Amino acid sequence: MVNQKMQHTMRNEIHLQYYGLAAAKPAQDFKPGEIMMWNFGHKSKVVEVKEASKAFVAIRQICSDGKEYTGRYKKTRLIAKGY
Repeated sequence: MVNQKMQHTMRNEIHLQYYGLAAAKPAQDFKPGEIMMWNFGHKSKVVEVKEASKAFVAIRQICSDGKEYTGRYKKTRLIAKGY
C-alpha cells in the first residue's frame, strides 16, 4: 500500500527533517553561486562543481558557519534548492 502522506510528492521535491517538502534538483545541475539546503534548514553555497567519475560529481561548498566542505554525490541524487 502506498504511503498516503508521500503520495502527493513529485519527482522534483524531497522531504527534509524539521523543514518539510522542498524543491530539489539533481546534483549535477547545481552551478557555482547556487544555494543547497539540508535537514533542519541548514544551507550551503556552491563554490565549484566538477566531475568525480562517470556517475559522481564533487561539489565544493561553503556552509553558513564559514567552513568549506567537498561532497561527493551521485549525479542523479536529488538535493534541495535553497533561496
